[in-house]
Amino acid sequence: MWGKKVWYAVFLIFVAVFIGGCGGGGGSSDSFTPSGDNRAILGPVKNAKIKLYDAYSGKLLYKTKTDDKGYFSLDDANVDLNGTYVIEVSGGIDIDSNDDGIEGDESEVKGRVYALYLPAIQKNVNVTFLSDIIYRHVRSSLELISKEELIDYLNAASSKLLKQASSYREILTFDPRREKDKLVIPYERFKELLDAYHQGESEEQLSLVIHSLTDGEFSPDADLRSKIERKYFKLTVFRFGKANLTVNEKDIDIKEIESKAGEILAIAIKNMGENKISVEPG
Repeated sequence: MWGKKVWYAVFLIFVAVFIGGCGGGGGSSDSFTPSGDNRAILGPVKNAKIKLYDAYSGKLLYKTKTDDKGYFSLDDANVDLNGTYVIEVSGGIDIDSNDDGIEGDESEVKGRVYALYLPAIQKNVNVTFLSDIIYRHVRSSLELISKEELIDYLNAASSKLLKQASSYREILTFDPRREKDKLVIPYERFKELLDAYHQGESEEQLSLVIHSLTDGEFSPDADLRSKIERKYFKLTVFRFGKANLTVNEKDIDIKEIESKAGEILAIAIKNMGENKISVEPG
């Protein structure tokens, strides 16, 4: 049975969390207006339908179309800077289907191409075969991992598709007509995937093509939990307000706990139901 002083120590830590959380001002919602510099590119896809969805609820939030150069605007979408969205491109005409940078080699696009859109990482984006590969790969795990884990995974995954890529931002700004040399997989190997978009192949066929193209590394609808190094917290509370925190077996003292109080509480609340956090008496 724990004594009152032990529970008081726990109380002090969570008071520190509350005070730290209140000191930052402003709420989590931060709307902004993107410019019209978003683009659908297999080659540029003109007259395509654009749909913006909430990535977690699947709710359709906004619809528009690309112009004759493949550009589209989300000016009226009321996008939250901290949100997580899916952009869907469907239909339209690829005006440079061989990606040689010269318009005129046109092909109808019968399929759908996606991008997982995180405005906090990159406000204006290109929806391409790389953004589509990554979205299809992670989409089934969005509810299974935290946003922090998702971003860490996206950043790491990006370097497996683009040479020397350091973050997911480089996937969202990739232009296949100008940056073929940055691809880890030679551009010529993407032809089957591009043909699948043009021909409107089934989800099953697209999955097979992507699995083969990436040697299984980016198979659609993967369970990312086995690929992510998760953070485990063990909080041990002693009498007289002393405490010790272990994160992946690394000890952190009470001052560091207080400095990271908001982060610790958020992860604790998320993981408490999964038995990943324990509070023990000294």
